[in-house]
Amino acid sequence: RHHQQQAPHSCRTSTARAVLDDPVAEAETDATDTVEEQKESKLWWEEYELEHADLAESIREDFSILQTTKIGENERPLIYLDSAATSQKPRQVLDALEEYYTKTNSNVHRGAHTLSREATSAYEAARDSIKR
Repeated sequence: RHHQQQAPHSCRTSTARAVLDDPVAEAETDATDTVEEQKESKLWWEEYELEHADLAESIREDFSILQTTKIGENERPLIYLDSAATSQKPRQVLDALEEYYTKTNSNVHRGAHTLSREATSAYEAARDSIKR
C-alpha cells in the first residue's frame, strides 16, 4: 500500500491547499505564483512558535563571555554552540566556584579537618537542593 507523505500546514490560499496532496498540481500552482505572492507566503516553520523561544535572550546577560566577545568585522555577538566540548558558565556558577575555591576548597568526604567538613556539608547541601 502506498502512503502519501503529509505536508505541513501551509499559509497558501484554500485553492492551493486543495492540491497539497498532488505534487504536480502543487508545482504548477507554485509556478504561477507571482513574486509578490511568494514573498508574502511564509514557510510553515516561519509561523511555528517555539515554547520558551525567548529563554536564550533572557539569560544571555548572565554569561559574561557572551557580552564581551564580538565576532567578525561587524562585531556581532558571540553565539557559542560547542557545548559538547566546553560549556560556558553563567555568572552565578562562576561566583559559586570563586566562593568555594577561596573559602572552602578541600576534599569532600575525605578529611576530618574543618575545611573538609565544610566542603562536604556544602557538597551534600547542593545534592539535596538538586534532588528536590
